[in-house]
Amino acid sequence: MEQAAGQCDPSVSLVMNPGGRIFPGAETIDAVRSSELDLGWVNFAHLESLAKDLAAIHAPFTLSDDSMRTTERRRQYLDRINALLDGTDLCISAVMRGADQILCSAEKIDPSGARFSGLPIRIPGPGVYEDIVKALGAIPVEASIVAASDLVGSGKARGAITSPGAWQTLFRYHFPHVYHMKGLMMITYVLVLRRSDVDTDWAKAANAAFTRCVTEKWDEMRVQDEEILAAIEACNAWTYEAIGPTDHELQRLTRG
Repeated sequence: MEQAAGQCDPSVSLVMNPGGRIFPGAETIDAVRSSELDLGWVNFAHLESLAKDLAAIHAPFTLSDDSMRTTERRRQYLDRINALLDGTDLCISAVMRGADQILCSAEKIDPSGARFSGLPIRIPGPGVYEDIVKALGAIPVEASIVAASDLVGSGKARGAITSPGAWQTLFRYHFPHVYHMKGLMMITYVLVLRRSDVDTDWAKAANAAFTRCVTEKWDEMRVQDEEILAAIEACNAWTYEAIGPTDHELQRLTRG
């Protein structure tokens, strides 16, 4: 983000978290709509409140590093979302690779047994996160990234669905057991702006900078996550296991 701010047209000043305020989750969308923010990076899942059909784009085992490998495919992804947002006052102009999500837990699960059944798992928002966690038999417990530490400390969640990076900074001491069901859920962050501002000079300059410094860094971000997962696997302090869905989980994850 800082790199994009530094490379933006000098006539445009990009200020991250103005006034030091962080707008968690869906609050970012509200802040853009009300002009409190001009642009906002938001977890894709929060866009479902604007158009329910968007959920299909991030359905289990749908979006992947391969499907987003080229500039053209990333452009098609943005175009598809904007087509579904047509009729709203918002659109998106850039995408950032979030992560191929991992599951982590306080206690080891039995891969051949009940697995995640009945496990209270922290999710950052409703929609696709909630659907996936329920399909695994777990209990979704919603908390924004700002509130996640308090939730984990309270013991109300005994696991999380998250990115390798967030696990490393927030969850590793509480949830040391990591399970990677590859392709379960590829999360992105998208740059939201008001549709009425799309053709302004400042929006064009900001979008160009974020495209260069964020959207086109997809592969670099993939490598960073792979390095984190490799480090988890190599460290005796944590456990890491690549798992696939059971037949029952797969049926529930892909139904509809």
